Amino acid sequence: MLYSNLFLSPVTFPSKLKFFNLLGYRLNMKIMIVENNIKMREMIIRILRNSALAPVELITCSDGHDAVNKYSYFRPDWILMDISLDRMNGLKASNQIRNINRDVKIIIVTQYDDPEYRDAAKEMGAIAFVLKDDLMKIPVIIESIL
Repeated sequence: MLYSNLFLSPVTFPSKLKFFNLLGYRLNMKIMIVENNIKMREMIIRILRNSALAPVELITCSDGHDAVNKYSYFRPDWILMDISLDRMNGLKASNQIRNINRDVKIIIVTQYDDPEYRDAAKEMGAIAFVLKDDLMKIPVIIESIL
């Protein structure tokens, strides 16, 4: 399911059953995509839907402030966070979300291949730093951590 402006109750599972049930079937994982460019957001959605990660529940946001608010409600397993966002940049939003949950897995997805941004993302605790030219790496990174 794709959640953008719908608010449905999130389902939670015990940590060992988070992505697989007792029979080994994959359970839906929740991924939040925080991207202000709608075409880029749609491209990331297509990549995730066509990957081995499917089925996956997606939550979308267009700015950092919305991401912090939706995180508190949906509690996604992963966050794909752009840096350049309106109202609150992605690094600040990521820090606020990590203050809510230190274990959240955040991948920075950006067009800026800048050492300062890479260092800030690493210091903030991001799992990975992916350039928008390399979006196909996202499912591979997530699969490697599962």
